[in-house]
Amino acid sequence: MSADLRGFHYPLEPIRRQRQWQLDSLLAKLGAMQREVAQTQSKLDALQRRYQEQAEAALQAAVQSLNAQAHRRGLQWLMILRDQITEQEQLLAARVVQRDSVRRACLGQRQKVDVMERHRLDSMEEYVRAESGRLASEADREWIARLGRSGSGDNI
Repeated sequence: MSADLRGFHYPLEPIRRQRQWQLDSLLAKLGAMQREVAQTQSKLDALQRRYQEQAEAALQAAVQSLNAQAHRRGLQWLMILRDQITEQEQLLAARVVQRDSVRRACLGQRQKVDVMERHRLDSMEEYVRAESGRLASEADREWIARLGRSGSGDNI
């Protein structure tokens, strides 16, 4: 005999749902942070490739012609690229720190949700045991009542 769970009411359900919503929100934020980290890394990789290409071009230009102005412009452009690379590296480091912070918050919130879910399941099991006991007692009373009625009919 299985218990009917329609009568089960978990009094902490609003809190459990709130914690789940908070976890869902943090997971969405973590996804956004992951995308930002990936985009920043991609920009950084592109800048580094461009820097490498420009450095090789500046070296070739210096070897092929002895034009000091062109060489100076090439070096200035490399300095600008280097500054942009440094800026992207700092931005990437900051975003990684933010992402890791959100990841830790997700783990903490996941633990809270898991605790609430275990408590809900334990409460449900307790309800099933109590309901099964109640149904068994009710069945026993009915059986005893029938036994009493059938026993009195035999004596007449």
